[in-house]
Amino acid sequence: MPIPIQQPKYTKPEDSEEVRQQVAKSHQVMRNITSDRVDRPIGPYSHGMVTTVRPLSGLVFLCGQCPVFPDGTVLEGTVEEKTRLVCENAKNALEAAGTSLDKVVKVTMFFTDIADYDESNSVYIKYFPHIPARSAMEVSKIPPRGTTLQMDVIALQ
Repeated sequence: MPIPIQQPKYTKPEDSEEVRQQVAKSHQVMRNITSDRVDRPIGPYSHGMVTTVRPLSGLVFLCGQCPVFPDGTVLEGTVEEKTRLVCENAKNALEAAGTSLDKVVKVTMFFTDIADYDESNSVYIKYFPHIPARSAMEVSKIPPRGTTLQMDVIALQ
């Protein structure tokens, strides 16, 4: 008979002294990005992180931006509308980190249907005319809200 696998319990930073110390130590080299202009994270993650220690200080890493409004409502629209909202969410999160879209150096796009790639490009190029490095791929699902498009961003501060 197989042994049941125990899922680890998500621990909030304030739940234990050990976790508080780990969080404090991590904040010596990076800081969380938060913004009320982007949907609230629904798990143990932030909108992104900014590195604060040389030689890598000022690198900004955004979590996957989805076509979700700040109130948590998922946009059910065209690929262009979804791409626009994803780019606006990235713009808002980057502004919260003290930077902007024109300092983006790398973008990773995830589509549940890669056929949406060309349609997405018509909006994407308006937000990224400087053409940062980019990867795009088809994935079977984008958790946790089941959206059809997601974008990760790396930028300079």
